[in-house]
Amino acid sequence: LPSMGSSRLRWIFGCLAACSIAQLEASAAGRPPNLVLLLADDMGWGDLGVNIPGVVSETPHLDRLAERGVRFTDMHSGASMCTPARAALLTGRIALRTGVVENFGTLSLHGLNVTEITLSSLLHNHGYDTMALGKWHLGHAAAYQPLARGFDHFLGIPYSWDMGCADGQNGQAWYDNYCSAAPFRLGCPTWWGDEAMCQGAQAGNPAVPLLEGHRVIEQPANLSALTHRLDSAAEEFIALHRRTPEQNNSTMPTSAPEARPFFLYYAMPHMHAPQAFLPEFLAASATHSPYGASLRELDNSVHRVWQALEHARVLEDDSEENGSPGTLVIFSSDNGPWNIKCNWRRRWQVGDPGSQVEPLGGDQGPFLGAWQRSSRGGGGGDTGKFTVFEGGHRVPALAWWPGVVLPGSVISWPASHLDLLPTLLAAAETPLPTDRAYDGINLLPYLGSPPGKRHPPRRALFHIGDPSAPGGSQVDAVRLGPLKVFFRTCAAAACGESYYTCAHLSNETRVFDLDVDPAESSPIPPSSPKARAATAEAFRARAALLETIEPGLFTGTNFSSGAAPSDWVCCDPENLSCRCSTTNSLHRSEE
Repeated sequence: LPSMGSSRLRWIFGCLAACSIAQLEASAAGRPPNLVLLLADDMGWGDLGVNIPGVVSETPHLDRLAERGVRFTDMHSGASMCTPARAALLTGRIALRTGVVENFGTLSLHGLNVTEITLSSLLHNHGYDTMALGKWHLGHAAAYQPLARGFDHFLGIPYSWDMGCADGQNGQAWYDNYCSAAPFRLGCPTWWGDEAMCQGAQAGNPAVPLLEGHRVIEQPANLSALTHRLDSAAEEFIALHRRTPEQNNSTMPTSAPEARPFFLYYAMPHMHAPQAFLPEFLAASATHSPYGASLRELDNSVHRVWQALEHARVLEDDSEENGSPGTLVIFSSDNGPWNIKCNWRRRWQVGDPGSQVEPLGGDQGPFLGAWQRSSRGGGGGDTGKFTVFEGGHRVPALAWWPGVVLPGSVISWPASHLDLLPTLLAAAETPLPTDRAYDGINLLPYLGSPPGKRHPPRRALFHIGDPSAPGGSQVDAVRLGPLKVFFRTCAAAACGESYYTCAHLSNETRVFDLDVDPAESSPIPPSSPKARAATAEAFRARAALLETIEPGLFTGTNFSSGAAPSDWVCCDPENLSCRCSTTNSLHRSEE
């Protein structure tokens, strides 16, 4: 255990057995803690080395940090694709409430409805200095960008880094998405299904832009250098809030960065394809693979953030010496791996027998969705991203708050990204709005409790299905303790298949016991008492949820698209791929 030097740590461990929620939240009395939320992209549960002992790990820093905090083995994202998962994370509300059921594209005119209240807005209004780094993907028109959603600062990309061509050594032979006239170009990127990108901005998609606030500062973005650039920005932001004994005095202006707690939301571009990274990470990779190198760079990003917190003397509870109550750090992934990009832990052969394709997708661990994959079960396809099988939404997750979170602990019961907003607000002593329904719980009391001291909450987790399925987005599965009830199943494309997000559809109800069958390979006989009881409970839980989704609570989302190139994030429409010139670096929203 770390040093017991702080009064807060002594208090918490002295009353753990009897702590109430109010008591634990009261332990943060005074200046609230800093908050850091690190979100990977498409990272599989099995990509985190500590989750699968005995396999080659590309996450040594995360593995070591797991010993200093709490590891969640049954954490679930709010959805199994990028935009809906991020909307659920930052609003604490499932997609059926917000209307965010699919991804926004490069021509989307709208974003997360402006009536939705984000975590960043609540913290900003409570005095936090807020920064978003990395991938946004909740709308890139001016009214939906980070600076309009409670963030004071933003550096990043408006959507996924494969939604357009880019600069840099972006995978070279294994993933060609270079823009016209980019260095190291291998040929025309045709992975959008046509050759429009070869002709640049006049007849295709814009290059991936890098924004600072509203301004495009680089287009095409250099993907190989992007993570390093974002890491450096995280370090600089944290350094602004460095606390020293000399600064801890009553004369410090409340507007000074050191006087304000901060919220850093770092939505990392990794592990979404293409796997772009600096060359040294390929050399450091134990598997010498593109995915392994990207994992190493992601792992290094977490390490750099951790070191920056230590150097700024804001990581641990040090209230008595420098006025810092420490920093609550949470790491997770937005959803499971993209199976069509192939599992990096295997070597796949697709296309011609002699062609070797580098795997660029993550690993689901033991959560295979084996019934769906089987020709005698669901009929094929795969069960990661875009699906409601475990591989699509069970994600790696770790949390640290040195001096508060019990080191080396494991939470093995179902938790959700929907819990993170109420948890972070509780740590910040910021109340939830009372004018709308929320779908998560405050996890704070469980983070400092020894195993067995607190019983896991009995509740249902709802998994929303693919919007392309007949009938649109619905509650496709309900999790009840170890049991999972499916109302509808469908598969996403597997490695080597053409792209699709919902095939092999079935509307039959099935029940799996994840305690004995984490691979979801064999449904419980439907006539068994266990299956019938679980099905009845799941129907009741779903009905109760739907009763709370009234027209006044459902904000809705507009997914309409504009016209190219006027509605792109485009630095210079006259240049190939919207490439920035030295005289044009403004985002269209400021023109």
